Amino acid sequence: MKILFTLFIYFILADAALAQSDGSINYQAIVRDNNGVVIANHTVSFRFSILHNGISGTMVYEETQAGLTNQFGLITLALGGGTAISGNFSSIDWSSGSYWLKTEMDPEGGSSYILMGTEKFLAVPYANYSKTAGSVANAGPGLTNVRALSQSQIDTLNAIAGSVVLNTTTNCLNYFTGSSWMELCGNCTPQPTPANAGQDQTLTVNETVLSANTPSSGTGHWEIISGTDGILDSPADPQSNFTGTLPGIYTLRWTITNECGSSADDVTISFVNPLPPSSDNLVFAPYVDCTLWPNFDIGNVAETGVYHYTCAFIVDDQFTAGANPCWGGFSTLLMDYYQDKITSLRSQGGDIIMSFGGANGIELAYAASNEFLARDAYKTVIDAYSLTSIDFDIEGFLVADAASILRRSKAMKLLQTEYPGLKISLTLPVLSSGLTNDGLAVVQSALSQNVDLSSVNIMAMDYGGSGIDMGNAAISAGEALFLQLKTLYQNAGQSLSDSLIWRKIGVTPMIGQNDVPGEVFYQSDATDLAAWAVEKNINRLPMWSINRDRQCSAPGDPLFSCSHVTQTLYEFAGIFKSVAVTP
Repeated sequence: MKILFTLFIYFILADAALAQSDGSINYQAIVRDNNGVVIANHTVSFRFSILHNGISGTMVYEETQAGLTNQFGLITLALGGGTAISGNFSSIDWSSGSYWLKTEMDPEGGSSYILMGTEKFLAVPYANYSKTAGSVANAGPGLTNVRALSQSQIDTLNAIAGSVVLNTTTNCLNYFTGSSWMELCGNCTPQPTPANAGQDQTLTVNETVLSANTPSSGTGHWEIISGTDGILDSPADPQSNFTGTLPGIYTLRWTITNECGSSADDVTISFVNPLPPSSDNLVFAPYVDCTLWPNFDIGNVAETGVYHYTCAFIVDDQFTAGANPCWGGFSTLLMDYYQDKITSLRSQGGDIIMSFGGANGIELAYAASNEFLARDAYKTVIDAYSLTSIDFDIEGFLVADAASILRRSKAMKLLQTEYPGLKISLTLPVLSSGLTNDGLAVVQSALSQNVDLSSVNIMAMDYGGSGIDMGNAAISAGEALFLQLKTLYQNAGQSLSDSLIWRKIGVTPMIGQNDVPGEVFYQSDATDLAAWAVEKNINRLPMWSINRDRQCSAPGDPLFSCSHVTQTLYEFAGIFKSVAVTP
């Protein structure tokens, strides 16, 4: 959940009958920080939306504008005089039903707005109090004719909602809400109870009971921020029943408001299709980019729930002659790197698959002049990390380089002769129609050298088009791979049963936004792929990558750091590992 504590309190003063020459409404706000202290002499950006007939009504107008607070934290804007985003302010029919103002604010530039609240317009003409005598010095623009009264006078004042006076006892502006006076300077108390919308939920049914906190100061209200066809039975009830579609992901906001401001908190409700029972054979081993900083801690099983990882990537140190392994092409990251995290994972019953190659860097078989030198380079890594399973991620120009393909195949056979039981997998690019001709040649080369492949793992990602159903595309690629492997093994003189062919298959999607714009692998795609993987009893179900299994903090976050879809932490891992074997 994401805490959004309010920074200000506001009130709206309607100019007489909206009949001014500019047809605008005078909007004034006191901007405060989280502690209720006014923020003076600071530029603040606003986004205003006018809604017809309720807080969930039709938006008839939206605009943005910015202004500078004065020494009291007061800002005055002309609603209707900003930069229009949609609608026409002058064409609003104010006599038709009720109108509500949704206010969003960004105290730092106008790019990331925070919802401050949605309130009904008060039909209180500014002229009701502006005609009174008693000019107030230094009150700021728009408040040059506010009455100056003592606290005792205010206590007996027969005020109407929207009245504003200067309290000469406290030297503070006071605003009448209709039921009580609100102090607009100093530290407003009591602040609203900090909102807590409850824990994020992932459910296999399409309804749930929410669990927000009951305010001790202020009143609460639920609002659906994102998601379609959601229904809140009782928006004012912190334990309201919520119903949505299955599958579907929703963001709900619980806002607590009182005279001093409001506090808001978001919760994510995910309705997902139920998954089949876990397979005793299917291994979920997500890729982890071990060279990113700060390092991802694969030993943190208590948080991730993941016991198996595919560690990426070991490549050649191009600054040294011959085939010399290092991590990610960094000469300083040698075979002592990442040892502590691997040891921690193994102490909890987990293990790793070490992956050689990847999209960047030079694979060791390309750097080696023969299969024996390639074998020795691989052995250095196997011995350093006590490996029982290795993976060769062959892509880019290397997937078509015949010389290094043959060297690698021969080296793999040498390794399996020296390390009986060593599991070797190939990871290759794929189309939704299966392996490319280059990929088929890589597998065929390994089989021709009698390499015992534990699996052929396809990279179900970056197909090159937009608007693709990525779950269906991954399943289609897996189905095509089955037929291709069946033919390849038959041509190699090995007649395997269908069940054994399925056990040779691994499928790796790129979760969330792929490198190709318009290709997005959603949680629903993960659910579909996981169900298919169990049905077919395939070998491996990795993903790229565990580093990305989190929601981004901002739209511009780099693709390697997060998924760029709405999600909970490790949500994709939770879907996949629920159907896979664990220690």
